[in-house]
Amino acid sequence: MLPHGVPGTGNHRSGQAMIESLIAIGLICLIFFGAMQISQMFAAREILFYAAARGTRAKTVGFNHWMVRKAIHVAAIPISGAMVTPQLDPQDPAILAAIEASRGDGNLIDPWLDIMAGRLVPSSARYQLERALIPEFMWAENANRARAVLHYDAWENNLIHYRSSGVPLGEIENSPPLRITAWMDYATWMPMRNTYYRDDTVRIEGVNTLENHYLVYIDDAHW
Repeated sequence: MLPHGVPGTGNHRSGQAMIESLIAIGLICLIFFGAMQISQMFAAREILFYAAARGTRAKTVGFNHWMVRKAIHVAAIPISGAMVTPQLDPQDPAILAAIEASRGDGNLIDPWLDIMAGRLVPSSARYQLERALIPEFMWAENANRARAVLHYDAWENNLIHYRSSGVPLGEIENSPPLRITAWMDYATWMPMRNTYYRDDTVRIEGVNTLENHYLVYIDDAHW
């Protein structure tokens, strides 16, 4: 390194500081993106645990496999991706109207302050549609009818799976508890994800166990 006062010393130090800053920013981004990805995966795992619980509750009162599948799919809607059927405009009319009203004075931050303060409540078209169609979806007697009522990208691509523990017919006493496992190959999407994971998908699953109440009053034909 050149001594202090020698021409070129300042440029050298500036270049070194810039390199150190870039390295620090890269490490910060790596940690931030990794933490965000892991938090999303933990959230997906909690949803799968919930979906497994919903499926177990449906099975333990005697619903068949089709009803159990629908119950698990509905519980897993938050991680099911884009809505395929029906198609809708995802924009929120309440927020768009508030933004348009605030354009006159140029203060576009007001709508977001109103949301944070609870003065403006977003009205999601997707939520309203799901709320209306989920009961009809649960009543659908076959897969074609169910798909015409409500469908999502993860259901279309068969990304959400489940399996239940088998119970031998006639063995009511001392039968093992009902156990349902729901899982999916979760697609990682954050930048720099391959630093943490070798593949672009990670297997995530949720498990729930419950007593076999239906064996007392239903002869399960495994259909």
